[in-house]
Amino acid sequence: MVNVVNCSMNEFLDKSVEKEVIAFGAGRLLKSQYNRIGLKNIKCIVDSDPQKAGTSVEFDSVRVPIVGREKLKELRNSRNAIIITITFAIDTVLEELDSYENLDGMDCYLLPLMLNKDEGQNIAYLNGNMKIPKTIHYCWFGKTEIPQKLKEYMESWKKYCPDYEIIRWDESNYDISKNKYMKEAYESKKWGFVPDYARIDIVYQYGGIYLDTDVEIVKSFDDLLFTSSFMGYTDQHDVALGLGFGAEKGNPLLGDMRNYYEDKRFIKLDGGLDLRMCIEYQLPVLKKWGFQLDGIQEIIEGNAIYPREVFNPLGRFGVNALFTENTHSIHHAEISWESEENRRLYRESIAKIKERIKL
Repeated sequence: MVNVVNCSMNEFLDKSVEKEVIAFGAGRLLKSQYNRIGLKNIKCIVDSDPQKAGTSVEFDSVRVPIVGREKLKELRNSRNAIIITITFAIDTVLEELDSYENLDGMDCYLLPLMLNKDEGQNIAYLNGNMKIPKTIHYCWFGKTEIPQKLKEYMESWKKYCPDYEIIRWDESNYDISKNKYMKEAYESKKWGFVPDYARIDIVYQYGGIYLDTDVEIVKSFDDLLFTSSFMGYTDQHDVALGLGFGAEKGNPLLGDMRNYYEDKRFIKLDGGLDLRMCIEYQLPVLKKWGFQLDGIQEIIEGNAIYPREVFNPLGRFGVNALFTENTHSIHHAEISWESEENRRLYRESIAKIKERIKL
């Protein structure tokens, strides 16, 4: 069996400085993190797609070759370290790596876990005049019933924010055709992508707080209402609005995020769907505003980004949890837009990962 190592990104970078790193999976996660976290010593990327073998991926003017699975059979040098970069089906990949006798005992690192191996921080909350109204917005498109589990999470909104107005947005009171990206996502029945534009537009127009329906509140949001806007990290580098965010009406940062979608399409020219996560659409805007995006609290022109302990203590897969006195809510990542079968497989995958690393 490969030796799965649960460590922080900095610990991995220290351990792998003299190793030739073999990445597994040429997916979006690796591409988004390569330059930002210093993965400069990747020798090659193993990918299961035979059409990718023989091609390469360019990272900051450096081309890294993509090879087929046969590369795994050649590895016998203990200097090598395998890093798994895909987000889903990690348990399946681990089973495949375990099947190669020559990889027995070789260190294997999981990028999604390394991005959530961190510690609590000292967080400062602003005070003064309340800028963000006590309104919670949520979206539910697709004309289906909200599952009972999500309703239970939503009950916590009333418990910890009892004096907040809660507004549901759906086809009856929101025009999904006002943006091309959103309209195409709706017509493609990709419900998880429809709110990516809508939530920004709604909070920009009316002010307040947006929550995905799989967010459970565990502490009042009252101390977050004195900034021009707030949002949070999903891990050490990425900001995700689905965790929950808030803003005053007409917030300029949100206005820029909304405008970024104006020329975007969900259906690509070749007919395929653009399934990039919303994180990739917010990143350029946040960089333009000067945010360092290093997982530490930042406030720029009254816009606050909080560490992941505030809105995402479970992290990816619920591994390396970080609950502190600053935790206001929990994003349960119910992926409610997926089929029940896919959600079952996702839960099973998480359970296997936890068992593998003894959590």
